[in-house]
Amino acid sequence: MFAGAQGIHLLFNMARIKCISIILGPAGLGLLGTFQILQGFTGAVAGMGIASSGVRNIAERGENADRDERAKTIVMVRRLSMIGGFVGGFLLVIASLPLSQLTFNTEAFAPDIALLGIAVLLACMGEGERAVIQGMRRIRALSKLLILTAFAATISTVGLYWCLGIRGIVPSLVAIAAIDYFGSRSVSRGIHPGTTGVTWRESLCGSGNILRLGVAYMWSAALSTFVMYLARLFILREFDLPTLGVYTAAFVLSGLFVNFLLAAMAADYYPALAAASSDHIQMRKLVNAQTEIGMLLALPGVLATVALAPWIIKVFYTSEFSASADLLQWFVLGCFGRVVSFPLSYVVLALDKSGLYFVITTLAEFVHLALLWIGLQCFGLIGVAIAFCALLVFTTFMGHSVARKMIGFVWTREVLRLLWLLYTIVIAMFLATRLLPAEAAALLGIVVTGVASLVCLRKLVDRVGFEHPMLRGLHRLPGIRLVCRSEW
Repeated sequence: MFAGAQGIHLLFNMARIKCISIILGPAGLGLLGTFQILQGFTGAVAGMGIASSGVRNIAERGENADRDERAKTIVMVRRLSMIGGFVGGFLLVIASLPLSQLTFNTEAFAPDIALLGIAVLLACMGEGERAVIQGMRRIRALSKLLILTAFAATISTVGLYWCLGIRGIVPSLVAIAAIDYFGSRSVSRGIHPGTTGVTWRESLCGSGNILRLGVAYMWSAALSTFVMYLARLFILREFDLPTLGVYTAAFVLSGLFVNFLLAAMAADYYPALAAASSDHIQMRKLVNAQTEIGMLLALPGVLATVALAPWIIKVFYTSEFSASADLLQWFVLGCFGRVVSFPLSYVVLALDKSGLYFVITTLAEFVHLALLWIGLQCFGLIGVAIAFCALLVFTTFMGHSVARKMIGFVWTREVLRLLWLLYTIVIAMFLATRLLPAEAAALLGIVVTGVASLVCLRKLVDRVGFEHPMLRGLHRLPGIRLVCRSEW
């Protein structure tokens, strides 16, 4: 259900990106990406990981048990998110001049950075409201919210870009944050209005458990965003703003695909894993099942993107972004590794091992920073994407080692077979685009993607059956039942 909503959200995002590329061009897209990183880093620090930690704490108390405690937790998450948003917005306002100078070598963008503080405030409060919805595992409500906010955000932001041009970038980010917050607030109040009997003093005094794990989340998100910020600074110092736009185009497009998939999986996977944190056998089953489903869902999209990258860039951007195609192929190759490492990364979080999570994420980001610098020096702009792929290989093996130590996890024989087979297909398709003419590689990619889609559909039906909401409507399509007949 949430995957379908994410798919619709993805289409709206693609439409928005196309309009941005036409109206703003590479330089405008590079500027947009930089403002988004500034907002993301400030929001990550100010948010203190409260939203992510709140999901775990709300889900852990269950739907019917500990209602009073769950109500108090919901109130704490909302209030702490509000406090963090105010602090983050205020810090961004007072630091706007030095940030503008550091990032753009001019103070001309200081008013825009100060205005971005409003977006940080609204985004932090919106994350708190979504934590309530996700922690209560109301996937249907979250799906509807995602579709409505994506539609409203696309209409409003395209209008702002059309009217204001490059000056509409920050107002559009504020508009997106406002739409997200007010939409999330209306939905979460319908699910759980909160307990009015909890005072602010009680909320702050009882927030230690949320903040303890939240600091680990915050550190991970802030450090990751800071490394992305440094990557943009490296590119600006080595090249220029249009080149940064080329990089941003490829990174955003690959992120749209993988974030759509990972958000769909995480919506129910993380609460379920947290609820099973005392049962390591069940946790191992959940991680293996999520890895299988993730790879089967991701393979067709990865193959199609690798094979058709030059045409995809032309469809979603303009001819000015043609240099993004090579970057996109490397980024998507790394994204497939992210799908594999993603289920492993939640094991430490579900077990509430905040100190270990702190160490792991710090090590991963320092490795990423080193790989970025080496990649830029040795390979130029394409080295940034190569560094992303190398990072995902490192984090996958590290995540597996940690999960094995914590819960005795190992990939099942079926998952290992699937892992080797699908990686072989993806790498072979990647090499084909380098060795064959563009048209021949695209034709081969279309054929391979079509076959892979049918095989992955057959495997998904084996695992979840046609009674699953995602597959219920597919069996009515001509030929689908024939492909998925059990005797095959």
